[in-house]
Amino acid sequence: MISIDTNILIRLLTGDDKGQAVRAKRLFLDEHIYISKTVVFETEWVLRCAYTFPASVIADSFVKLLGQKNVTIEDAFHIAQAINCCKKGWLLPMLYTWSVRKIIPLRPLTKN
Repeated sequence: MISIDTNILIRLLTGDDKGQAVRAKRLFLDEHIYISKTVVFETEWVLRCAYTFPASVIADSFVKLLGQKNVTIEDAFHIAQAINCCKKGWLLPMLYTWSVRKIIPLRPLTKN
């Protein structure tokens, strides 16, 4: 099993650097991959802030990752719950504490 960092996951999901994206894809095809929850949350932040992807696109990407047989995500149950909350408009960085401490936030954030 190979543990990957945020950079590899960003290259895989965005394809912004073709050479690195090809290597990341090959890694995901050939190896059993381990993704820490810290990498999940860092990746969400980069995709949201630097690449300005909408939460629904980010959440869908993570759902696809969770569905891969050769991908193991740390604390997958709580990460899946956090991703479902993200689909409802909650921000994943806020949910990091929830994932670590298993505390459910009271309501989604709104732009008021």
